[in-house]
Amino acid sequence: MPRTPALLASLAALLTAQAANAQCFSYYCSDVVIERIYVFPNGPTLLVTSSDQAPLNCTQENGMYLTLDMGQPQSAVMYSFFLAVHLQQKKVMVRIEEGSQGCKIAYAASLPG
Repeated sequence: MPRTPALLASLAALLTAQAANAQCFSYYCSDVVIERIYVFPNGPTLLVTSSDQAPLNCTQENGMYLTLDMGQPQSAVMYSFFLAVHLQQKKVMVRIEEGSQGCKIAYAASLPG
């Protein structure tokens, strides 16, 4: 007899456990995956993580986005980093500039696993 229901239940439990570890605090989000990336020709790049971003001490762009300022010297490197971890669904830690308009991203780091 196929074990498909048991396999699906195990997969669902694993995905739920991974999402449960994701958490945002006043100045960073940890163990999150980048769920969405919005790119505009003349403006910032906007990101959404897998966690509730409400605890962050900043004003989120349109109430839900973190902002990567593409005018900064290392913005292309940071965009490449976010694109790579998004495509691989890797966990990251994202640090924001506290009190910033748009929840500007200060830096980010990939996490093991």
